[in-house]
Amino acid sequence: MHISNDYRHIHLIGDTHFDHKGIIEMCQRPFKNKGQMNRFLLRRWNEKITSNDTVYFLGDLSYGHKARATTTWLNQLNGNIIFINGNHDRYKDGKEFEIVNWAGIDFLLIHDPSPEKIPFKWDSWKIHAHKHCNDPVSFPFINGINKTINVSVEMTEYSPLLLSDLLSLNIDKIKYMETIKNKPVYFLI
Repeated sequence: MHISNDYRHIHLIGDTHFDHKGIIEMCQRPFKNKGQMNRFLLRRWNEKITSNDTVYFLGDLSYGHKARATTTWLNQLNGNIIFINGNHDRYKDGKEFEIVNWAGIDFLLIHDPSPEKIPFKWDSWKIHAHKHCNDPVSFPFINGINKTINVSVEMTEYSPLLLSDLLSLNIDKIKYMETIKNKPVYFLI
């Protein structure tokens, strides 16, 4: 597998929850049923991701007793996928976390950003999923106070987030940004 260092070819996403009917109501996703949601998420992913792209998937690909196998979904998704295990994933070939440095900033990529889930002291940025849109005050798209970036699909318009787009936001200056489509609130200088 080739992992590009070109930020225009690195993407982040989590919490797709393919085949999970209940997530539609729990997270107020704009879909009539899980079939419509599955098709939409697959289309959004594959329209944006090519075989040259790297996707850091931050957990919870699918969910439910009738959910198809993780590999069924992985085989339909474009890109070189680096899989970080989520709490609902049965697929155990993924990693628990990954530490990367992009544009001189250290990032911890992990499914659940709760302090008890991080097995070491971490003071830099955490890119995560798990929180969906359930606590937008504490876990918005960007929380500059806690240095968290929530890439659950509800926060990224149900599409993989391009790393160069994230870095262009100048995240160290952002205090709060609810979703990718909202305007950021900046720290006072």
